[in-house]
Amino acid sequence: MQPSPHPHGYSPASFVRDYTHRVGLRDGEDLIFNLLTGLGWRGRTTEEALARAAVEQHHGDRLARPVLEHMEAEYRKLAHPVSFQLIPTYGCNFSCAYCYEGSLTTEQRQWTDADIAGVVTACERLVQQAGTPFAESRFTVLGGEVIREQTFAGVEKLVAALARAGARHFEAITNGFELAEHAPRLKDLGIDTVQVTVDGPQRIHDKRRPVRLLKTSSFERILEGVDRCLELGIHINLRINIDQRNIPHLGRLIASFDERGWLDHPRFHGYLAPLERDFSGKMHFVGEDEMARMLVEVAKQEPLLLRFRWALHGLDYLYALGRGVTPKVHMRYCGATSGDYMLDARNGVYACWFGAGQEEFKIAEITAVAAGAPLQAEGKRRLEQWRGRGITAIEPCGTCKWALVCGGGCTFKAVTKTGQVMSPNCAPFEGIYAAAGQLIYEFAEAERTRTALAGPSRAASGPRPAEAP
Repeated sequence: MQPSPHPHGYSPASFVRDYTHRVGLRDGEDLIFNLLTGLGWRGRTTEEALARAAVEQHHGDRLARPVLEHMEAEYRKLAHPVSFQLIPTYGCNFSCAYCYEGSLTTEQRQWTDADIAGVVTACERLVQQAGTPFAESRFTVLGGEVIREQTFAGVEKLVAALARAGARHFEAITNGFELAEHAPRLKDLGIDTVQVTVDGPQRIHDKRRPVRLLKTSSFERILEGVDRCLELGIHINLRINIDQRNIPHLGRLIASFDERGWLDHPRFHGYLAPLERDFSGKMHFVGEDEMARMLVEVAKQEPLLLRFRWALHGLDYLYALGRGVTPKVHMRYCGATSGDYMLDARNGVYACWFGAGQEEFKIAEITAVAAGAPLQAEGKRRLEQWRGRGITAIEPCGTCKWALVCGGGCTFKAVTKTGQVMSPNCAPFEGIYAAAGQLIYEFAEAERTRTALAGPSRAASGPRPAEAP
């Protein structure tokens, strides 16, 4: 999107008042943008009244509903390629403090050859039902931990079997402890993207992500694995799970990544992912608005922190505005409400990886799907609820100005909080934008200018984040 040069560039018919938001910029200017139309205006604060006057005669809550319903109808017409998250084992050699899989990570069972054959057949049948090409589906292998000597042979068999069936896109999520040793075999398998997590400088990281039963550090081994992958041409998504405990230490961490040459590497993408809950109720995390305030303070001391994408709710909209492109509309929060499936070592099929391993979130058994059996009534009901959960189905979202940057919020978290699929999981957008809006928009705008002068840059586009911690 190219911001309008003047507030009168808005069309009153399409600019809906209740979806308008303002972020104060430097030098006496404002960014005013509309979350329904994607229109944006940057100008002097003294002209703000002109921009708002053009729209205040309109009533957003009345106009929004038919617009959203039309968008929902168009969304349902689209083909949504299916993505699969595959858990061949829950066993893990880490015991991370906030792990959402909890005690499941002590289970060491792995998919057998027969299990793998059933998984491939089940994936083929699910893609057929979706009506999209199998070759367009993306397969992410994760655990537990699968990139280790005890499990990697199974990963090789699984990926090879999927490739023979026509799969072409593979990713892996790993804690990175044995990544350096297995990187060449990952490359040979055609796994083109690997996500790994580092949670702070060595002392902080090792405390948050300790190696199970071993008094050893994983920090340097993970960094070596990242270096090895980049050397081999494998893309790295480096995730930092953030909360109030490790945010103050991020400046030093990012600076160390810059010293290794990662921030300018075309195959390296980094992002900050806020922790909301630990799924066991033992840890407390401050809200994303407070995290945003803390991040801004760190960024003032270490501007390199801005080279990692801040994956706080709603900031993607400001990244897009700053880059001069049309912001993405979120009719759904994530793939769990459009076309994702999770298959696990417990013979379960789920819509969401946060619900994997939990009976109340299971929609089918892998063996039944592979055999061609239709979904049982309860599984069908659960799947239809998840797939139908969007901003027009959740009552409070229909007139919320943040709906199209939110998509209704995480379904799993909404269910665990309220017991209801059709309830929202709201983020503190107002506070996030107030704390970080100016910094993020101006950074993205500066990156657009820089890349226009220097050529395309990975840093301006940001990562393709996965969601699992």
